[in-house]
Amino acid sequence: MLMIFRASLFAFAALALAGCGPGTQLGSIAGGESKVFTPPPHVILGKTQKDQDWIDETIVVGVAAFNWPLPQPRPASLDNAPPPRRIVKPQKKPGIFKRIKIKLTREKPAEIAPPAVAPVIVPPPPPPRDPVDELLSPGNK
Repeated sequence: MLMIFRASLFAFAALALAGCGPGTQLGSIAGGESKVFTPPPHVILGKTQKDQDWIDETIVVGVAAFNWPLPQPRPASLDNAPPPRRIVKPQKKPGIFKRIKIKLTREKPAEIAPPAVAPVIVPPPPPPRDPVDELLSPGNK
């Protein structure tokens, strides 16, 4: 049993190291260029400086290792894109005590004065009649 285990271990090691022999060429690299990675068509801009540093380093490695051409200038149509929409979060409703404080400290609206009315001139009442005239002709003014 131990001999079969050693033989299978030796066979596995021989298969694993068979690709490392002289004269072999890896399948993804032909002539020093990688067929898996493609160069960027134009200059790429990162959102932050850290992003931009990583992009620049990756492109420099691609130019040196895979013979990529240098990126073309960035098209103006990419820079004229509208800015991303800003999402506005709704404001929280203040607590009960805060709302009471706001209502108590809020200025009261000025009382509105009634509209000015032109004075009405009322004629003075007639002078009182003499009691003798009243007896002689009652109800007559």
